[in-house]
Amino acid sequence: EKAPVLQAFKAAVDAVAPARAAPAKRAAPVDGAAPKPKVRKEAPAMPETKEAMRELVNSGEVDRLTVGVLKDWLKNQGIANSGKKAELLE
Repeated sequence: EKAPVLQAFKAAVDAVAPARAAPAKRAAPVDGAAPKPKVRKEAPAMPETKEAMRELVNSGEVDRLTVGVLKDWLKNQGIANSGKKAELLE
């Protein structure tokens, strides 16, 4: 009973708004080369001294230290080393 009504509705919708094709993929670069992958810089090594840590802080490199490295450095300095990265950086 419902099939003819649904078919008529589908035909009416298709007549008003024809089906759209799937969007095209981005075109390949003109020179044919594949896009270059992003290169991640290596995280800086654990600083050995407070001066080395100050240099990392002043240069902004301290944000690239991992939580493990931060915790190890704080432990070596005798400072509390629990919490999230933001808390460790304070």
